[in-house]
Amino acid sequence: MSHDALLTAVYPGSFDPFTLGHMNIVERASRLFDRLIIGVGVNREKRPWFTAEQRVGQVRSSIAHLPNISVRIYEGLTVSCSSAAPGSWCAACVRSRISRLK
Repeated sequence: MSHDALLTAVYPGSFDPFTLGHMNIVERASRLFDRLIIGVGVNREKRPWFTAEQRVGQVRSSIAHLPNISVRIYEGLTVSCSSAAPGSWCAACVRSRISRLK
């Protein structure tokens, strides 16, 4: 399969911290897509627990056994992360307000 024909997904998020729930989505997406790009977002208006570099390190150490995944930092809108792989799918988890209150 050529590089252009790879089925690619982007999984953007803050991952502050990278959790078992994130890992579950990553493992499932890695089986569905030929390539998965995890975008660690930087939002200058928020005060994260971990730096972007620390979050990338957490993700990379967690996904070391999955060869079809890459991790990168992005800043701004999620669409800027997705532009790294034009025509890609978005593998994302949307949290509701209720799930955060439990």
